[in-house]
Amino acid sequence: MRLTERRPHPFFDRKQEIDDISAALKSARSELRIVYGRRGAGKSTLFEHAFDGREHFSYTCTQRVLALQVEDIRRALVDFAPGALVGSIATFNDFLGALSALATRAKKPLVVVIDEFPYLARAESGVLTDLQRWFNERKRSRVRNLKLFLLGSMVSWMQEQALSDTAALKSVRTGQLAVHPLEYRHAAGFYAKWSAVDRVRAFGIWGGLPGVLAEISGARSLFANLEATTLTRGAKLYDEPDWLQYTDLRGNAIHSSIVRAVAEGARKATDIARAVRAKSDIQPYLDKLLEAQILERRTPLLPTGERPKTSLYYVSDQFLAYWYRFVNPERSALERGQRARPLR
Repeated sequence: MRLTERRPHPFFDRKQEIDDISAALKSARSELRIVYGRRGAGKSTLFEHAFDGREHFSYTCTQRVLALQVEDIRRALVDFAPGALVGSIATFNDFLGALSALATRAKKPLVVVIDEFPYLARAESGVLTDLQRWFNERKRSRVRNLKLFLLGSMVSWMQEQALSDTAALKSVRTGQLAVHPLEYRHAAGFYAKWSAVDRVRAFGIWGGLPGVLAEISGARSLFANLEATTLTRGAKLYDEPDWLQYTDLRGNAIHSSIVRAVAEGARKATDIARAVRAKSDIQPYLDKLLEAQILERRTPLLPTGERPKTSLYYVSDQFLAYWYRFVNPERSALERGQRARPLR
């Protein structure tokens, strides 16, 4: 795949991340880099800018069985390197073998991006083991012409399976890159012409995820954007943020209930449990939300030697906090077109 066009929305910051990717592309060894961050953090756009038109193979994994994904990969490879593939590709190991063959014959590094990798790895239990064994073989045979980037939005899964001390890919990964939401000074670049007050308000509403910020039009006012992007039925940001779909937490209503309780001001675990009417210990759910970077835990500053007795929980993303506090409780009114209530 060759990228020749930029996305129409702005691109700010990320110099360190681009430098890290560039260093991997220039290194004298094969690379297997883990890249993770919440959906909408801008991972794909980051690679567009880091590659700057450089030819590379790219595949985005889906929630399909492995055999169907392998068939999709085969078609993508045929499009990427027509006439260069030898033999059939019917299994994941066949795909890895094809990458080895292409890398061996290539005169320049073969760059491969597998996006939403957790879907592929979870499709069949042996994928991670096969990948680990294959990359170890590449290292032993001194293949230096392969640059593999595994991207994932399931942050807790990536941390457990690719980054932790017990991760299946611990022994073969050559580096990792976390893609975080933008800080205020860069997020404000999406609406740079607004007043200073409205820029601060906007950051408090939409936060720093580029995927959310891309919905904002700097030509409209803050409140016009809020109505158009977030408070109007059918708008992209109107429905419940799809963070559950891209974490390991979907299918369990208590997670979204906890996020709403925290967004509405419940800070201590006991207060959160009371708000969600929990009948059992909620700490495992809180831990999962922390791992997924949906919540963050803060402890009060105390004099030296004193230990805090309690932790306080906050929603880590401004837009999630805004949505659960101001939009979700007013869904009935918004369905009737009454947008004034969330704007009060």
